[in-house]
Amino acid sequence: MSRTDCSELSNSARRRFAAAEAELAQWARQLHDGTLQGLAKLRMSLAAMEGADPFAVQELLQRAIADVEREAERLHSLIVDLRPPALEREGIGPAIELLADRVEKPKLEVMTRVELDPAEGPGAVRFDEECEATVYRIVQAALDNTARHADASRVVVEVVERPGGAEVLVTVSDDGDGFDPANVEEGGGLRWMRERVEALGGSFRLRAAAGEGTAIAAAVPSQRGISPPPSAI
Repeated sequence: MSRTDCSELSNSARRRFAAAEAELAQWARQLHDGTLQGLAKLRMSLAAMEGADPFAVQELLQRAIADVEREAERLHSLIVDLRPPALEREGIGPAIELLADRVEKPKLEVMTRVELDPAEGPGAVRFDEECEATVYRIVQAALDNTARHADASRVVVEVVERPGGAEVLVTVSDDGDGFDPANVEEGGGLRWMRERVEALGGSFRLRAAAGEGTAIAAAVPSQRGISPPPSAI
């Protein structure tokens, strides 16, 4: 192997390591901003019971139980997001459909278009693991950004395999507030998406304008050759 080849491998390894570190930081932020803050609130509720009027304890206890249930549900969602069963069992298409169903709310419509050839299903040949995981994480992060920050009423997710199968094209666009990229530093979620895609040798583009929504487009290198698990349940 030539010195150039070794250098390219080293650079690729560094990019993938950086992308993995960025992903860990992303989950750490979610745990801090969600679960840890929720547990701190629960601690305050429990502390308030000490020395409280007996008639007030019942109300405080009910509030604490509701907090526990909410945080348990949030943790369950995080665990599913960290290792989505549908992605492992069935592949990109079904996993993204389930993700869209979870994100959709009465005030946020999530539309999906997934076109993969050959179609996924029993006996289908799967994409390589890195491609599947990256496509899923990009859609997941983009939908999370939309739900948290965009004040959108509609978001469209498109996952299309390019003819020849060399790439999977991912676009996520919303009709939210948007922003001017020239005046706003690229946030952690967007930066992480870009780094993850580029670590695999793909490309990432952002299109946004104040009052005109936001759209991300990623081209993720892909190859087939992975059979689905023999006993998916």
